[in-house]
Amino acid sequence: MTQIQFVALQYQGKVKETDVRNFLGALAQKATQNGVFITTGSFSDEARKAIEIANNMNIVQIDGEEMAKLMIQYKVGVEIRKTYNTYSIDSEYFDE
Repeated sequence: MTQIQFVALQYQGKVKETDVRNFLGALAQKATQNGVFITTGSFSDEARKAIEIANNMNIVQIDGEEMAKLMIQYKVGVEIRKTYNTYSIDSEYFDE
């Protein structure tokens, strides 16, 4: 059975490398290689690099922007307020 560990942090700034290393350490303690790191902020370059070079680890990183896209895509925690119609000119109509 595949085990997946999650961490979710509410950040206004950037997730630091130490946060990622702490998560990687927790994965190692649980003897799992799969994890999802979610933040409302973003990942620093150092944090992204730490995830990238983690040996044998499969870590999905979701920042605030990606989380908002997923929320809209799957309609979780959002509601439609307005819809807009877009129009294009029917050129065949004017060819007559």
